[in-house]
Amino acid sequence: MACAVQVVGAMFQVVFTPDGAPTRNYRELLAADRGRYDVFRHELLRRGVHVNAYGAACWFVAAAVTEDEVAATCAAVDGAFAAL
Repeated sequence: MACAVQVVGAMFQVVFTPDGAPTRNYRELLAADRGRYDVFRHELLRRGVHVNAYGAACWFVAAAVTEDEVAATCAAVDGAFAAL
């Protein structure tokens, strides 16, 4: 199962879709693999990164985030994807 990341400014959404295509409407979003998102979220938590528990919700990047925090988060995301 592939992953689509949809972005607007500092807001983004991670959705696991069958072909990696972004969702365009609520029906496509409801068809996303929520189980895969739950595993991804759990793997991020194991690496110290807390994200929204609801897979259809957006994530936000804080204006006060440091470069070190971005690097640590990117490393956690890489590790979480590798665990899938």
